[in-house]
Amino acid sequence: MKRAQIPYVTIFLIGMNVGIFLAIELLGSTADSDLMVRYGAMRMPEMLEDHSYWRLFTSMFLHFGTGHIISNMVSLLVVGISLEREEGSLRFALTYLISGVLGNVISLIYDHIMNINCISAGASGAIYGVFGAMLVTEFVISREKKKDLLRILCVGVLLFMWNDQKAGSVDYAAHLGGFLTGGLIQLVAMGLGRKKKGDE
Repeated sequence: MKRAQIPYVTIFLIGMNVGIFLAIELLGSTADSDLMVRYGAMRMPEMLEDHSYWRLFTSMFLHFGTGHIISNMVSLLVVGISLEREEGSLRFALTYLISGVLGNVISLIYDHIMNINCISAGASGAIYGVFGAMLVTEFVISREKKKDLLRILCVGVLLFMWNDQKAGSVDYAAHLGGFLTGGLIQLVAMGLGRKKKGDE
């Protein structure tokens, strides 16, 4: 697989998140819960009653306030560049998007079971998916690369811990769901890669 030299997907995702954040700030405020729901944030009643499951995707690109988006985008920059260059842009993009959506699915299920009615948005589930993929990758690459990747992973985790501490409400279900999904995707991709190499 040809590795990406320029992390186009990471740059695009950061630009898209920041652009949407600024657009909503111009329309009102990202601290306005009703406005955020109107533009795609997750809230259980809307999703279950109106079947607006597209929010599982759109909520990944919405952020509550400046601190939320800064910490998420710095984390994405740190870990995204590393994983995209190591695995290639296509696999990185799939890992990010699938982890984010499935993390939100798990969050929705958890909120439904626990009867929690909260508004959820952010790229956290997707970024935790990147963390999960990096953690799996870290166990199978060379020792020299392991050290660099582990440092990057630690920085990313510390940034997210800081973000969680500052946040008033943290969607741990989405974080865990994204993390497990990213790790599973990486395991499957590596298994398929070994099988293809063996067939050759």
